[in-house]
Amino acid sequence: MMLRGLLLITLFSLFIVGCSPKIYEHQLNCKSSNEQILTKFVQLVTSEGLTVDNQDPKLGFANASSSEDFSVWTGVYTRRFWTISVVDGKIFATAKTNTYTKNVFGTMTSNSDTYYRDNASQDWGWYWNVRDGLEELCGTKLVIVEKDGWERQSTRKKQTN
Repeated sequence: MMLRGLLLITLFSLFIVGCSPKIYEHQLNCKSSNEQILTKFVQLVTSEGLTVDNQDPKLGFANASSSEDFSVWTGVYTRRFWTISVVDGKIFATAKTNTYTKNVFGTMTSNSDTYYRDNASQDWGWYWNVRDGLEELCGTKLVIVEKDGWERQSTRKKQTN
């Protein structure tokens, strides 16, 4: 009986880990101040139609999102997001879309995140113009690092303690 419970827990854990999205983090060294970086970030994302949701130049953090888009063809809602943090002259940024569906009562019935890297569609200004604008500001090439969701969660917990 106990072995069966352990097997179910193991299978559930594998299912959860298998469903975690691949997170692509854009890393970039920059000699500009936090305020200059975040001012440029805000300028870039707002010029692409995103709204800045939170920002704190002293902490070196900002995030922005688009309004909800709905496709009548697929029945899917989509929102775009950019998040940036600056630590000791190094930029850490992510770009993602969140897609979801709702039932007739407005309750979300499915939800998934897709993180972007340089294989994003060439006509997505919301991605490329922000990405390229950060490179231009810093005068260096960014590096994209693949992270997994579990690693990022544990890293965040360590930073808040």
